[in-house]
Amino acid sequence: MKKEDKIQVVTTLLIITAIATAITVGVYVLIKSKSLSLTIIAILLLIPLIFGVFAMALYLKNIQVHDTSIEVKKKHITEIANNYIAFTHTLSDFENTYNINVTEIKEDLNNRVKSDISKLG
Repeated sequence: MKKEDKIQVVTTLLIITAIATAITVGVYVLIKSKSLSLTIIAILLLIPLIFGVFAMALYLKNIQVHDTSIEVKKKHITEIANNYIAFTHTLSDFENTYNINVTEIKEDLNNRVKSDISKLG
């Protein structure tokens, strides 16, 4: 089961639990007091519980969005690393073909890649 699915299941269970609690308390008050007005008041008092559950559901959705942004960062870092590897191979080929020292260029490239990755993290 994927993480998004688990978050959806937990969110759904929280909402069902809040609504079931409100109904249970309403029925209990109705049976004990035999007054419809007290039952309505009891259910109205449970509205903050339901709003709290919806707030928790939104919080869980934000966690899911945050995880997605981490995946996007990983993708960018992978792209930077792949470009770095390709360019390093190109520099090595250039160095071998023309007998030119490219050590400074490689060090500068290495520093730039480290800087780009640290900006993402």
